[in-house]
Amino acid sequence: MSLYTYTTGDLLEKPNTYFYAEYHGLDFLEAWKRERAEVFGKLGVQLPAVPGKPGLLQNLCAKMLAGEILDTHFIFDAVKGALSSGESQKETEFKNILNKLVQKFEVSKRWYSKYDASMKAADKTAYHDLELYVRGAEIFESAFAAFGDLPYLNALLKSIDTLCSVCEKLDAGQRGRLARMISSESDCINSIK
Repeated sequence: MSLYTYTTGDLLEKPNTYFYAEYHGLDFLEAWKRERAEVFGKLGVQLPAVPGKPGLLQNLCAKMLAGEILDTHFIFDAVKGALSSGESQKETEFKNILNKLVQKFEVSKRWYSKYDASMKAADKTAYHDLELYVRGAEIFESAFAAFGDLPYLNALLKSIDTLCSVCEKLDAGQRGRLARMISSESDCINSIK
């Protein structure tokens, strides 16, 4: 039995809590590497991340201020677009939105199809869109690359755990994007000083 059990089962239906995780030292890290290598071997060709849409951040902020129900794909387009265009560096509200996304994922380990303006799930039964999990992981990967903050790396690792648990359900494009993230995951960890 592997010491790395965080990709076991369908984590969409029964998310990990990561509470009371035992310490296993280097054996745990070796088990993590083996687990990732096994999943990586099933995924196929690495594909680039889906880009966001630059210029949507102000629109997102306005919709949030107006109290609108927000489609999660729109939120992700705005956040990813801000990360790739440099808007994230100059907008103070951006970091608040990004940190709310981390908090939302850390608490539930799910992405819901729509959120209200305060980032509460609009429909708690709508969490099966696998594209949202891949895009969420890509956002955390980009956020860690941009800012180097550990909460983004932590959310990325947990996102990849979730995706590994359902990798058979991903389409070919999603599998390729997960393969690329698994490949770069070790680089992210090794960049910590």
